[in-house]
Formats: sequence, structure tokens, C-alpha cells
Amino acid sequence: MGIVNKILLTCKKASFLVSKKQETKLSFLEHIQLKMHLSVCDMCTKFKIQTDQLSHFIKKHHQNLGENSATDLSDAKKNELQNIILNKLQK
Repeated sequence: MGIVNKILLTCKKASFLVSKKQETKLSFLEHIQLKMHLSVCDMCTKFKIQTDQLSHFIKKHHQNLGENSATDLSDAKKNELQNIILNKLQK
């Protein structure tokens, strides 16, 4: 595998790295690969912008809840949401 193949990413790998970056620090090579891919791929750049915005809003919402707020769902609510998701997937 040549150096070009090691540097260039598919959109699938780039989107994985965008998501991974939300949770942890990327390696130097991953950072360079992602930066190069985003410089030429509009769709992945839009995905990164949307992911960054979503992450920002979630963190902001979590901070607004405060430390004493209960953020866990009841078992009944979890089951209700799971059923909604399953119904949507079956359609």
C-alpha cells in the first residue's frame, strides 16, 4: 500500500474520525488524514459542522440541567422510546 493510500481516506473512514474526535483525541496521522479529506470533500465537511453543532448543543443542554437534575430515563420511558424506534424501523 502506497503512501497516498495511507493518507487518503474514504468518506466512511472520515465520518468515523469526525465522530471519534467528539469522544477522544485523534492520533497525529488521523488528524492529518481527516484535515486533508475535509479540504476536498464538501459532504464530509458539512457532516463535521453538523456533528460539531449537535455536540455543542448537547453539552450546553447538559450544563443547563445542572448537577442535581435527574437525567436518567425511567424504565417505562426507555421501553416507550425503544418501541417507537422499532416501529419506525419496521416501516
